[in-house]
Amino acid sequence: GGRLDQMLSLGENLDVTWVIDPDLLASVDAMTHSYRIQGEGDTTTPGTHQALAKQWLARLQKAVEDKEVVALPFADPDLASLAHNGTSVTGSLSHLDEATDVAATTVRTVLHVTPSTDFAWPVNGAVDRSIVKVATSAGADKVIARSDSLRETGSLSYTPSAARPIGGGTTAVVADERLSTAFQGDMLKADDSTLAVQKFLAQSLMINLQESKNERSIVVAPQRTPTASQAQSMAEGLRALQQGNWSQSQGLTEAAKAKPDPGATTTVPPTSSYPSALRHRELP
Repeated sequence: GGRLDQMLSLGENLDVTWVIDPDLLASVDAMTHSYRIQGEGDTTTPGTHQALAKQWLARLQKAVEDKEVVALPFADPDLASLAHNGTSVTGSLSHLDEATDVAATTVRTVLHVTPSTDFAWPVNGAVDRSIVKVATSAGADKVIARSDSLRETGSLSYTPSAARPIGGGTTAVVADERLSTAFQGDMLKADDSTLAVQKFLAQSLMINLQESKNERSIVVAPQRTPTASQAQSMAEGLRALQQGNWSQSQGLTEAAKAKPDPGATTTVPPTSSYPSALRHRELP
């Protein structure tokens, strides 16, 4: 009944792309066997609840068997910290490469599905040229960005499709900022949750009305670790959206392959424009 259990219960019934940190799978898989928990100093205590770990993994295996699964590099390394502070650290980029390789193996071993490993997802979808360079150094050719980072600078009167060619064979998959941040607040109160769902649906309908005759692929990339209440509100919004008549759900890979809008921005911002609030949270 914890956060991960609730997220799985919600996700089982939604048409979504599963973006997974393989470290989570490896950890839960280890908990299905005999394991010990590190305490203070050299002390350890026996781990428990192996049956619950097995049950959760079995449910996740069933939930993703017909769905698209994207594997992040193992332990979801902070690409921005690497790009801004870590490239001079010997071996840092080769470790990122190894983390990408082991990601696919872990997902195949634990979930019995072959994941996509060609997506990179910087924190909050904030990108600059150095982040894109590091993200693609491990083999990713698609970077999940967000529209408040890769801003439109032209004269488009509508929200363009998510896919943008940004050079070097790399595609930026630009998630809509308003849709992606709709459930980041406190969702414990029913009125806050209801208002967030209504805003989410209104924003999606507004995007449709901007250019209703032309289909566009819009991506929603929510926060990495939502609380249980945020996930519940998010699921309610997605269910309502998927039951509506102005949109159809599609996988992330399909959205990344959509024909880009000619007028959409493809210029990645320089490192100097990276948000200072995010820079202050980086590893030194």
